Amino acid sequence: MSTLNVGKGISFHYRDSGPVESADYTTLVIVHGHTFHSGIFKRLLPLARAHSLRLICVSRREYEGSTPYSAEELKVINHGSDEERARWLQNQGVLLALFVDGLIQKLSLTQAGGVAMAGWSMGNIFSLAFLASIDILPEEVKERLKAYVRVFILWDPPAQVLGADIPEGSYVPLWDEELPPEARSPTFVKWCASYFTHGDTASRDFSVLNHRTPDADKKATIETMTHEELFSVADFGPGDKCDTILAEPVFGKVHADQVQKALFDKAIRESWGGLKIWHMYGEANSWPGIYSAWVLEKMVTSQLDVSFKPIEGANHFLMWDEPEKALIVLKECVAL
Repeated sequence: MSTLNVGKGISFHYRDSGPVESADYTTLVIVHGHTFHSGIFKRLLPLARAHSLRLICVSRREYEGSTPYSAEELKVINHGSDEERARWLQNQGVLLALFVDGLIQKLSLTQAGGVAMAGWSMGNIFSLAFLASIDILPEEVKERLKAYVRVFILWDPPAQVLGADIPEGSYVPLWDEELPPEARSPTFVKWCASYFTHGDTASRDFSVLNHRTPDADKKATIETMTHEELFSVADFGPGDKCDTILAEPVFGKVHADQVQKALFDKAIRESWGGLKIWHMYGEANSWPGIYSAWVLEKMVTSQLDVSFKPIEGANHFLMWDEPEKALIVLKECVAL
């Protein structure tokens, strides 16, 4: 793993698949989600070059050697007002933008193939913050990012990340009061790593989504991992400390406002130029990953072009269960 210092006492650890011989390869930066850090993408790394991709998988703050949050930041995350939380999240977007800009310079990334940014799962909170930060960056950084970043991918974002109102009757183990508090996180991890068969999703009817009953004939991804593998890709500490709350209703307005700015604000869109936006999701995901696509479909206007890519048979951990398939789909998204 490598480390990049972005200033302000903040460093990010990241995994890098390495240079590609092609002069027009694309660099794909991926931001991970809840519990599973950048290690969850490690099966993609040795396969990336064959697809003319350079993968850089960053570990967010609080994970795997990246700079932890300060006591003041943790106070804002857990107890701050909407305004304080919005400022904190905006700052995380700036730090991520400085990270990508630092990579462009440190690694001499090719401009021909450009850079794509992808958030996976709850990591979309931070990739959207990156997108929204363009208008407050130093001019030199702004111009460099605009010249390099061509594609933005929302990969399996849960609906909560979009600030969506969740219909009554939904179920997520993290908030199951019938479970002991200590059982909620491990139950959630197995739940989101499972495979689900839903009803007729073309109906866009919330009642057809399967909330509680994973496919019995297909193991959850974590059940296929050895103990050593699981703990090489997951850290169960940050959840209760600062991550789980980001998907709770108290952050709903912050996320909704951020989505409006990142995706629909005219000045932000103009600052990025002709950015291509994708929403890709596995059709065997737990319900939040399906519902988020429906939410975004309703939000999209004629002023914003978003391409949707449902992935047949894929659960939330395509990168682990079928890494070659994951790369094929990602390559299709970054192809210009």
